[in-house]
Amino acid sequence: ANAKYYDNGKEVDPLKMFIENGVNYMRIRVWNDPYNEEGKPYLGGTCDVDNFIKLSKLALSKGYKILLDLHYSDFWADPGKQMLPKKWVNKSLEEVSKLLYEFTIDTLIKAKNEGIDIELIQIGNEITNGICWPIGRLIEHESGPRTNYENLAVLLKSGIKAAKEIFPNVKTILHLERSYDQVVYKEFFSKM
Repeated sequence: ANAKYYDNGKEVDPLKMFIENGVNYMRIRVWNDPYNEEGKPYLGGTCDVDNFIKLSKLALSKGYKILLDLHYSDFWADPGKQMLPKKWVNKSLEEVSKLLYEFTIDTLIKAKNEGIDIELIQIGNEITNGICWPIGRLIEHESGPRTNYENLAVLLKSGIKAAKEIFPNVKTILHLERSYDQVVYKEFFSKM
Protein backbone atom coordinates (compact mmCIF):
# COMPACT_ATOMS: atom_id res chain seq x y z
CA ALA A 1 0.00 0.00 0.00
CA ASN A 2 3.07 2.22 -0.45
CA ALA A 3 3.42 2.76 3.29
CA LYS A 4 6.62 4.38 4.49
CA TYR A 5 8.36 3.55 7.75
CA TYR A 6 10.65 5.72 9.81
CA ASP A 7 13.17 5.26 12.59
CA ASN A 8 14.15 8.49 14.33
CA GLY A 9 12.85 10.48 11.39
CA LYS A 10 14.82 8.51 8.76
CA GLU A 11 12.94 6.35 6.26
CA VAL A 12 13.83 2.67 6.66
CA ASP A 13 12.98 -0.74 5.25
CA PRO A 14 11.49 -2.34 8.39
CA LEU A 15 12.32 -5.87 7.28
CA LYS A 16 15.96 -4.91 6.82
CA MET A 17 15.99 -3.01 10.11
CA PHE A 18 14.52 -5.95 12.05
CA ILE A 19 17.01 -8.47 10.68
CA GLU A 20 19.90 -6.09 11.37
CA ASN A 21 18.69 -5.98 14.99
CA GLY A 22 18.58 -9.73 15.53
CA VAL A 23 15.14 -10.82 14.30
CA ASN A 24 15.70 -13.97 12.28
CA TYR A 25 12.30 -15.63 11.79
CA MET A 26 9.20 -14.38 10.02
CA ARG A 27 6.06 -15.88 11.59
CA ILE A 28 3.38 -16.03 8.91
CA ARG A 29 -0.15 -17.27 9.58
CA VAL A 30 -2.36 -19.27 7.23
CA TRP A 31 -6.11 -19.54 7.36
CA ASN A 32 -8.00 -22.25 5.50
CA ASP A 33 -10.51 -20.28 3.41
CA PRO A 34 -10.67 -16.60 4.46
CA TYR A 35 -13.39 -15.69 1.94
CA ASN A 36 -17.18 -15.47 2.24
CA GLU A 37 -19.69 -17.15 -0.07
CA GLU A 38 -19.33 -14.28 -2.57
CA GLY A 39 -15.56 -14.75 -2.66
CA LYS A 40 -14.84 -11.58 -0.72
CA PRO A 41 -12.08 -11.76 1.91
CA TYR A 42 -12.87 -11.47 5.60
CA LEU A 43 -9.92 -9.02 5.69
CA GLY A 44 -7.50 -8.99 8.60
CA GLY A 45 -4.70 -9.82 6.17
CA THR A 46 -6.44 -12.42 3.98
CA CYS A 47 -3.88 -14.97 5.09
CA ASP A 48 -4.49 -17.77 2.63
CA VAL A 49 -1.86 -20.14 1.25
CA ASP A 50 -1.10 -17.91 -1.75
CA ASN A 51 -0.48 -14.94 0.53
CA PHE A 52 1.74 -17.13 2.73
CA ILE A 53 3.85 -18.06 -0.29
CA LYS A 54 4.16 -14.42 -1.39
CA LEU A 55 5.15 -13.25 2.11
CA SER A 56 7.53 -16.18 2.58
CA LYS A 57 9.37 -15.36 -0.63
CA LEU A 58 9.73 -11.75 0.51
CA ALA A 59 10.96 -12.85 3.95
CA LEU A 60 13.44 -15.32 2.49
CA SER A 61 14.78 -12.66 0.12
CA LYS A 62 15.53 -10.48 3.15
CA GLY A 63 17.35 -13.27 5.01
CA TYR A 64 14.62 -14.53 7.34
CA LYS A 65 13.76 -18.13 8.16
CA ILE A 66 10.09 -19.15 8.01
CA LEU A 67 7.77 -20.05 10.88
CA LEU A 68 4.40 -21.20 9.50
CA ASP A 69 1.46 -20.56 11.84
CA LEU A 70 -1.45 -22.82 10.81
CA HIS A 71 -4.67 -21.52 12.37
CA TYR A 72 -6.93 -24.36 11.10
CA SER A 73 -9.74 -21.85 10.80
CA ASP A 74 -11.07 -19.51 8.13
CA PHE A 75 -10.10 -16.47 10.21
CA TRP A 76 -8.44 -15.67 13.53
CA ALA A 77 -7.99 -18.54 15.97
CA ASP A 78 -7.19 -17.71 19.59
CA PRO A 79 -8.10 -18.93 23.10
CA GLY A 80 -11.59 -17.44 22.82
CA LYS A 81 -12.41 -18.85 19.39
CA GLN A 82 -11.15 -21.81 17.42
CA MET A 83 -13.84 -22.02 14.78
CA LEU A 84 -13.87 -24.96 12.42
CA PRO A 85 -13.34 -23.99 8.78
CA LYS A 86 -16.75 -23.75 7.12
CA LYS A 87 -16.04 -26.83 4.98
CA TRP A 88 -15.28 -28.90 8.09
CA VAL A 89 -18.50 -28.16 10.00
CA ASN A 90 -20.69 -31.12 10.94
CA LYS A 91 -17.87 -33.61 10.42
CA SER A 92 -16.77 -36.33 12.83
CA LEU A 93 -13.45 -36.34 14.70
CA GLU A 94 -12.05 -38.80 12.16
CA GLU A 95 -13.19 -36.64 9.23
CA VAL A 96 -11.81 -33.42 10.74
CA SER A 97 -8.55 -35.17 11.54
CA LYS A 98 -8.27 -36.28 7.91
CA LEU A 99 -9.17 -32.80 6.60
CA LEU A 100 -6.62 -31.18 8.93
CA TYR A 101 -3.97 -33.62 7.70
CA GLU A 102 -4.86 -32.98 4.04
CA PHE A 103 -4.90 -29.18 4.48
CA THR A 104 -1.47 -29.33 6.13
CA ILE A 105 -0.06 -31.60 3.41
CA ASP A 106 -1.50 -29.46 0.59
CA THR A 107 -0.17 -26.24 2.15
CA LEU A 108 3.31 -27.66 2.66
CA ILE A 109 3.54 -29.23 -0.79
CA LYS A 110 2.62 -25.87 -2.36
CA ALA A 111 5.26 -24.15 -0.26
CA LYS A 112 7.90 -26.76 -1.06
CA ASN A 113 7.10 -26.58 -4.78
CA GLU A 114 7.68 -22.81 -4.58
CA GLY A 115 11.11 -23.37 -3.02
CA ILE A 116 10.06 -22.29 0.47
CA ASP A 117 11.95 -24.07 3.22
CA ILE A 118 10.00 -24.04 6.46
CA GLU A 119 11.97 -24.53 9.66
CA LEU A 120 9.20 -24.15 12.25
CA ILE A 121 5.49 -25.01 12.04
CA GLN A 122 2.84 -24.13 14.60
CA ILE A 123 0.15 -26.79 14.69
CA GLY A 124 -2.62 -24.36 15.59
CA ASN A 125 -2.52 -20.87 17.03
CA GLU A 126 -2.92 -20.09 20.74
CA ILE A 127 -4.27 -23.57 21.42
CA THR A 128 -4.50 -23.25 25.20
CA ASN A 129 -8.19 -24.22 24.98
CA GLY A 130 -7.86 -26.62 22.04
CA ILE A 131 -8.41 -26.34 18.29
CA CYS A 132 -11.21 -26.98 15.81
CA TRP A 133 -14.08 -26.39 18.20
CA PRO A 134 -16.22 -28.11 19.31
CA ILE A 135 -14.41 -31.36 18.40
CA GLY A 136 -11.00 -30.43 19.77
CA ARG A 137 -12.12 -28.02 22.48
CA LEU A 138 -10.83 -28.58 25.99
CA ILE A 139 -13.72 -28.74 28.45
CA GLU A 140 -13.53 -26.82 31.73
CA HIS A 141 -14.88 -28.31 34.96
CA GLU A 142 -15.68 -26.88 38.39
CA SER A 143 -12.65 -28.68 39.74
CA GLY A 144 -9.93 -30.85 38.33
CA PRO A 145 -8.21 -30.78 34.97
CA ARG A 146 -9.93 -30.01 31.71
CA THR A 147 -11.02 -32.94 29.57
CA ASN A 148 -11.14 -33.81 25.87
CA TYR A 149 -7.38 -33.97 25.52
CA GLU A 150 -7.86 -37.24 23.60
CA ASN A 151 -9.63 -35.46 20.72
CA LEU A 152 -7.16 -32.60 20.76
CA ALA A 153 -4.25 -35.05 20.61
CA VAL A 154 -5.77 -36.80 17.58
CA LEU A 155 -5.95 -33.47 15.72
CA LEU A 156 -2.48 -32.33 16.74
CA LYS A 157 -0.97 -35.67 15.73
CA SER A 158 -2.56 -35.34 12.28
CA GLY A 159 -0.96 -31.94 11.75
CA ILE A 160 2.43 -33.04 13.08
CA LYS A 161 2.38 -36.21 10.95
CA ALA A 162 1.69 -34.15 7.81
CA ALA A 163 4.39 -31.61 8.69
CA LYS A 164 7.01 -34.33 9.19
CA GLU A 165 6.08 -36.11 5.96
CA ILE A 166 6.79 -33.04 3.83
CA PHE A 167 9.54 -31.42 5.93
CA PRO A 168 11.11 -34.29 7.92
CA ASN A 169 13.48 -32.02 9.86
CA VAL A 170 10.94 -29.33 10.70
CA LYS A 171 10.39 -28.41 14.33
CA THR A 172 6.75 -28.30 15.37
CA ILE A 173 5.34 -25.90 17.92
CA LEU A 174 2.39 -26.26 20.27
CA HIS A 175 1.59 -22.58 20.77
CA LEU A 176 -0.07 -21.55 24.03
CA GLU A 177 -0.53 -17.90 24.85
CA ARG A 178 -0.72 -17.84 28.67
CA SER A 179 2.93 -18.34 29.59
CA TYR A 180 2.28 -16.87 33.06
CA ASP A 181 -0.26 -19.59 33.95
CA GLN A 182 1.80 -22.46 35.38
CA VAL A 183 -1.29 -24.48 36.33
CA VAL A 184 -2.58 -24.48 32.76
CA TYR A 185 0.88 -25.18 31.31
CA LYS A 186 1.54 -28.08 33.67
CA GLU A 187 -1.87 -29.56 32.92
CA PHE A 188 -1.60 -29.08 29.15
CA PHE A 189 1.90 -30.42 28.69
CA SER A 190 1.48 -33.31 31.11
CA LYS A 191 -1.61 -34.37 29.12
CA MET A 192 0.25 -33.95 25.84
